[in-house]
Amino acid sequence: MNLLILYLQKSKGLPVLFLLLIPYCARPPVTPEIPSTVSIKQGIKGKVVFKEGLFSSDGELEGNGKIYAAERTIYIYEMVSLSEIEMAEGDFIQYISKSPIDTARSDEHGLFQIELPPGRYSIVIDENNRLYSKVNTEDLLMPIVVEENKVTDVLIEIDYKATY
Repeated sequence: MNLLILYLQKSKGLPVLFLLLIPYCARPPVTPEIPSTVSIKQGIKGKVVFKEGLFSSDGELEGNGKIYAAERTIYIYEMVSLSEIEMAEGDFIQYISKSPIDTARSDEHGLFQIELPPGRYSIVIDENNRLYSKVNTEDLLMPIVVEENKVTDVLIEIDYKATY
């Protein structure tokens, strides 16, 4: 104990600096790989990640870019087109004219799986009580196709705090 007091007296502000850095060490960056383990026979499985900072134009880490596993609620809708929603700012959605047909929650590692019948679906994320999704080039919200007796992999990137 006396050594700790001596250290604190001699190091002056260093312990305070250390304490300020703890929140940045709390969430280690993760890789966006989707594990192969699955307990469903048909549907979707995947990973939700949160990206922030600087990335190259092709989405690769660059500069201060970081990727974290994200624990989020995932809403599954029958395929949703741009004409069925009202957009808010960026990739956030104000209103969807359909109701979700299923929901799931990703775990602390960002992993999730949802058993679904064959069909075409859209994925929407609850991001701090706001709806978040991506619109593709065909004006569909984050589309995913489930085929008979197959599990489709999906990587969900929440990137409104990322710069490309």
